Amino acid sequence: MVNQLIFANLAHRPLRTFLSVLAIGVEVTMILTLVGISFGTLDASARRARGIGADVFVRPPGTSAMALSSAPMSEKTVPILATKPGVELATGTMVQSIGGFDTIQGVDFPAVNRMAGGFKFLEGGPFQADDDIIVDEYYAKQKKVHPGDHLTLASHIWRVAGIYESGKLARILARIDVLQRLTGNEGKISAVYLKLYDPRTTDAFTAQLRKDLPGYQIYTVEEFTSQLTVSSVTM
Repeated sequence: MVNQLIFANLAHRPLRTFLSVLAIGVEVTMILTLVGISFGTLDASARRARGIGADVFVRPPGTSAMALSSAPMSEKTVPILATKPGVELATGTMVQSIGGFDTIQGVDFPAVNRMAGGFKFLEGGPFQADDDIIVDEYYAKQKKVHPGDHLTLASHIWRVAGIYESGKLARILARIDVLQRLTGNEGKISAVYLKLYDPRTTDAFTAQLRKDLPGYQIYTVEEFTSQLTVSSVTM
């Protein structure tokens, strides 16, 4: 009887049935698409954070590790942290949002290159001039850019110097001093990455650093990447 009613409804009200099915299908497709994009984006962010080769991630007090669009910390923090026992290398980064999930990160390239174990360039190479940027292969494919092309980002015209293999910190990198000057953040950074001589001491080192710097947001890189979830990132 129930099946007869269902098929009778389909026969007598085909337009209403079609619209109902279409509405449900669109809603389900939108949900699945948004979830897929969110998980994919956050997973890529986690892989890039691990790809920098750091063991510990430091943010200043009163900030969130999930919000990297400001530069509230003095770059003098970097040499101070570099002198901590067990630290092999310390480098600061400055992050500037350019809309949505996209950011441009200012870096000390020699330090970042050393920490990451070397960038592999598919085209071009590192910065040659102040207005140079380097982008990862996915961003280059998305924007269809090659070395020598120009992009307008953060209200500034940049020249693409090189395209590197993805999985290293960010999709777009610039010289940190240039990005600081353009955004009015001279002497300021967003975060500090620390590489230890012995990664096995990471947990003990992090616990001690939290005692030495109360209030600072200090995470192992694994702790930080574990927080890159749909429920913890507001956007």
